[in-house]
Amino acid sequence: MKNIFNNNNFPNCIETETEKIIYIKDPDTSGSPCIISNANDFDFQINNPKQKEIVFLKIDSCLFNSQDGRKCDFSINDEKVVCFVEVKKLKDFTNSWKSDSKKDDALDQIIQTIKKIKTNYNLTDMRNVFAIICLKPNVPTHTQIIQTADQVRINNLLSECGCPNLYIGNEITFNN
Repeated sequence: MKNIFNNNNFPNCIETETEKIIYIKDPDTSGSPCIISNANDFDFQINNPKQKEIVFLKIDSCLFNSQDGRKCDFSINDEKVVCFVEVKKLKDFTNSWKSDSKKDDALDQIIQTIKKIKTNYNLTDMRNVFAIICLKPNVPTHTQIIQTADQVRINNLLSECGCPNLYIGNEITFNN
């Protein structure tokens, strides 16, 4: 993945971290990219027990701007795996957790981003590419495969951009 996700391809939009826990925040201000944050104020948590080099790519409002169409918020990767993440804000936690429109919108943004990256940077091996829908405020679940009821979304992701891995949650562990 380093041949694609590096400073040469994405100047000014890449940060590299090796902390055991990395926190990402999607600011509430329009036009601001996601940022590395802290344990008191975050939307997505990356567990990195082996303290490997994790690459954080700011996509929305950095790599792509508002004129570039739909895109997800950020990606994270190590040497083997890349995860494209879209953060969606929930107004009513009890009803929005199962909100199909929020999930569909997030999925479309991720699909459009993966297509752009595949086209421009020759991303061909999709087995280690993951799409993650992150709901905020922090939904207290580790990132997991979404339920069978969402199989249509998985099929859509696979047919649209070749990515077979769709997850939902606000936390992931890089343990490989």
